[in-house]
Amino acid sequence: MKNLILQTFHLCLFLGAALVYGQGTVGGVVTDGETGTPLPGVNVLIQGTTTGVSTDFDGNYSIQAEDGQVLEFSYLGFEVQTITVSGDQLDVSLQPSTNFLDEIVVTGYGTQSRREVTAADVDVDFILDERARELVGEGHRWFDLVRTGKLIERVKAHNIDGSPNIQSHHVLRPIPLDQIDRTEGGYGQNAGYTQ
Repeated sequence: MKNLILQTFHLCLFLGAALVYGQGTVGGVVTDGETGTPLPGVNVLIQGTTTGVSTDFDGNYSIQAEDGQVLEFSYLGFEVQTITVSGDQLDVSLQPSTNFLDEIVVTGYGTQSRREVTAADVDVDFILDERARELVGEGHRWFDLVRTGKLIERVKAHNIDGSPNIQSHHVLRPIPLDQIDRTEGGYGQNAGYTQ
C-alpha cells in the first residue's frame, strides 16, 4: 500500500512537471506594418486563456505557449492579429486600423466631437494633450511631462505665468525641508533650490 502511494505521488509529480515544462517560450518583435518601427505596449494574449504579456519599449515579447496555441496581438490604432504558434520565434507586423474614432464626448461644460485619429496622428505631444484633458491639471501631469522630457517646452508654450520663471532645475522638485532636517548628517537640497 505504501509503495502504491509512493508510485502515485511520483506519477503526479512527473505529470505536473511535464505540464509546466511542456510549454515552450515563444518570443519575437512586434512592429508597425507601415513604418517598421517597434511597438511598445502591444498586448499579446493566448486566445481562450487569461495568460498574456505586453511588449517592452523595443517591441520585444516573450510568452510561455505551446505549438498550436493561438496568440492574439492587439494595440490601440491597429488591427487585431491572431497567429498560430509554430516554433519559438514569431515576429509580427501590425497594420494600422482603418476604423476611426467618431464619438461624442460629454464634458461638464458642453460637448465636443471627437476627431478622426489614426496611428500616424499619435505622437508624444498628442498623448500628453489627451492625458492633460483626462487629468485636468492634476499632480500626475508633472510626472508625465518630466518623464517625456517635455516639461520646460510645454510650460513655455502653454503657461503664461510660468514661462518666464521655468528653468532646467525644475525637472526635479525640491526636497521638503523637514525631510532634510530629520536625516543624520543631512544631505543637500536639489540643485537650484535654497535649503
